[in-house]
Amino acid sequence: MPPARDKPGPSAAGFYRPELDGLRFFAFLMVFMAHAIVINRVPPGWPPALAAWVGSFVRAGFFGVDLFFVLSAYLITELLLREVARRGRLDVRAFWIRRILRIWPLYYSLLLACVFVLPRFGANRLSARYAFAYAAFAGNWACARWGFPSSGISLLWSVSIEEQFYLIWPLVIRLVSPRKLGWAVAAMLLAASGTRLYLLASSAQHPAVWCNTLARLDPIALGVLLALVLRSRLPRLSAPVRASMVAGAFLIWVLVDRFVPIYGGPGPAMLGLPLAAIAGVMMVTAALGAGARLGALLSSRPIVYLGRISYGLYAFHLLAIHFGKGLPVAPPWQRLISFALTILVAVLSYELYEKAFLRFKVRFTHVASRPGG
Repeated sequence: MPPARDKPGPSAAGFYRPELDGLRFFAFLMVFMAHAIVINRVPPGWPPALAAWVGSFVRAGFFGVDLFFVLSAYLITELLLREVARRGRLDVRAFWIRRILRIWPLYYSLLLACVFVLPRFGANRLSARYAFAYAAFAGNWACARWGFPSSGISLLWSVSIEEQFYLIWPLVIRLVSPRKLGWAVAAMLLAASGTRLYLLASSAQHPAVWCNTLARLDPIALGVLLALVLRSRLPRLSAPVRASMVAGAFLIWVLVDRFVPIYGGPGPAMLGLPLAAIAGVMMVTAALGAGARLGALLSSRPIVYLGRISYGLYAFHLLAIHFGKGLPVAPPWQRLISFALTILVAVLSYELYEKAFLRFKVRFTHVASRPGG
């Protein structure tokens, strides 16, 4: 059944899908679960096979990062193509300024805190080489080369990859006609496979693949492809089909961790990362235009709000988990406190700090991506 055109059309003033904000929160929940619950031994009385499957279910949450990549690539491509359709050209400078206003204030504040403030309270200090790499949005390359730093900012390697995409992709869209962007998608997929093949031949070890921009282009490329295929339309799918896609996507992530885990090296990543990216596209497609129960859940006001502050949730949650593990309470309570603390700090950061910068975005916005601008 053909997709139904979203109204208004591709040249309309704005594009906002609240269910995608809800999906952002779900992506964060996945990552939080994977970081907060560590299963490194068989619990007493558990069959080893059951423990292995439960561990894969938990670790599947790490693919929330891939879901973030798909979402970002889809939304950025959709908004940029709408701007081209509306104005006849792309304002690259304005796009970069919008991304700076959204990403940089919280990012650099957290980086400074991890270098100068948090070590005074017993947190691990970020070494100079990592600090310089993260400051240049090359933190993912530092992690790929030296491993993850013992710092709360370590997980922002993924922001480095997104920032590199934000730097290059609008230039591609400005130089390449929309009809030929499919070739750019093909080039990204070939680059990802080729890079992983090279790393496999080089006997690279984790996280050399996981944090390598070129090796992680699959979810970004497929997110772009989704925007090109839908062309400002919403997929016409029944509720059972959407539910099956959501369940199937998470099952793929679990199976990838169980049988081709990316931390097993470049070999498993050759198959595992493309499958994880496909699952991310399934999840976004299922969410777009969802009605009934799935749409009501993803578009509910509390979930949408938490999705809007998902950047802060993601940025702060490792620090909150570290704090929770130091409390003299049972592990379930530690995780609950860490989760509540993550939300509290993210809300305060968004309302009292980040919004001050976000207010300036409207001056550089040609296609609104939020209600009211």
